[in-house]
Amino acid sequence: MSILKINTNNINDIRIREIINDLNLASAEIGIDYYVIGAKARDFWFEANNISQRRFTQDIDFAVLVSDLNQFQVFIKLLVDKFGFRVIEKLPYRVIYIKHEFTIDLLPFGGVNEAGYINFMDKFDTQISILGFEEVYKEISSYDYNKKEVKIASLPGLCILKLVSWSDKPDSRIKDIEDINIIIQNYFDIMEDEIFENHNDIFDNENFDRILAGARVLGRNMIPILNHSDKLKTRILNVLNENIDIKGNCSMSKIMIRGTNNSIEEAIVLIKEVFRGINDKI
Repeated sequence: MSILKINTNNINDIRIREIINDLNLASAEIGIDYYVIGAKARDFWFEANNISQRRFTQDIDFAVLVSDLNQFQVFIKLLVDKFGFRVIEKLPYRVIYIKHEFTIDLLPFGGVNEAGYINFMDKFDTQISILGFEEVYKEISSYDYNKKEVKIASLPGLCILKLVSWSDKPDSRIKDIEDINIIIQNYFDIMEDEIFENHNDIFDNENFDRILAGARVLGRNMIPILNHSDKLKTRILNVLNENIDIKGNCSMSKIMIRGTNNSIEEAIVLIKEVFRGINDKI
């Protein structure tokens, strides 16, 4: 599985560059780690591979590794007191970078995890799902990074997190499936060198298709992450399995074909290839 390392000096958006530089300083000061998730992680991957995008996200999400909720609150206080952030009372995980009025979600995981969720213990009884955060982090954190490089969720990891997010709130998280579809459509091109080197068997099919092949390899590259947690693996397989039956509601496929000329059947084939890849014995 390939990872992406971004040197903060090479981030074109000055807002993102300054935010990440400040997060690096703050996280180093109290000894915690973080990585980029959400649509901005997708943006970084696509920019690094010169893939054009129809839309860029206007906010940024980070998964923040902490020992407990108290350490997370210390982190937030440090950002407010020293680095020019302000909090949003009703959303304890959301802050604003005052200089650029830029919205940032800081989602804690690690010592705060209770059955895949975190309860912020605030007066609004705020809870969010963090299932998969630790497993995705384990894969990318096994590589070496210098002080100027920021960790980015891998594309398989990002798809896992988005499948969890969408399955939690399918009516309000439609963009998660749109992002997964965009990743599938481009995965072969992004991972071409690795595919030729490590997945030669997928070329044996006489009806070889780059997008289908990419979907299958995407599934294969989810395996190391899913193997960290039976609960996560079961969740992802169930979500995919529920969406590969043409006689079902096909909710995932219906989102994937919006704005395209593709059929539900074609979208289901893509989902089946991801499912097949996860179950490959490699």
